Amino acid sequence: MLFAAVFPPRVDAGESPGSWCSAAPPGRAIVSPAVYATGGRQIRRRVRSARPVRNLNRASGFLIGAGGLLAAMQR
Repeated sequence: MLFAAVFPPRVDAGESPGSWCSAAPPGRAIVSPAVYATGGRQIRRRVRSARPVRNLNRASGFLIGAGGLLAAMQR
């Protein structure tokens, strides 16, 4: 779900829906878990003590807050 939100599928309006519906789910079923697992391994290697975990939590909180501010903004 997260992978689909970050990397939406590229759909050509001229193609039939069956052509891209059949190819996208199997590819995403392979790529999405691989990307997620690789990212998790990289974080695990870098986070060995409490200080990096605290910094990661702060960065995540900042990004969530920034997303909330962006969502609340009006044009």
